[in-house]
Amino acid sequence: MSDSETKSKRKKNPKKKKKKKKEKKPEVEMKPEPKEDPKKKRAKAPRLAIAPVRGLMGDAGADLVSKNAVFRLVEHLESQIGDITKKALAFAMNAGRKKVMLKDVTLVLSE
Repeated sequence: MSDSETKSKRKKNPKKKKKKKKEKKPEVEMKPEPKEDPKKKRAKAPRLAIAPVRGLMGDAGADLVSKNAVFRLVEHLESQIGDITKKALAFAMNAGRKKVMLKDVTLVLSE
């Protein structure tokens, strides 16, 4: 074999990477975002997990429950938790404590 035949049979170095040309992205027109109506309240993301609440509803006999029904129940439960906590905190502060304890929550729930 001659030198020219061996050179043609050699493979190119696989480590070398070809430089790709950067393509220009087409310019996109930015549409102004519609202004939100200040009268409409933005729904907060629930802090309680949705699936366990849906499971509890299922345990109570509701096999089919809409997503909106679960969200509404979660909103109500979060509101109730906030109210109970505020009252329990008042009992704790009245007793000279900053920490809400079981007896404070029990007092609120027994009212």
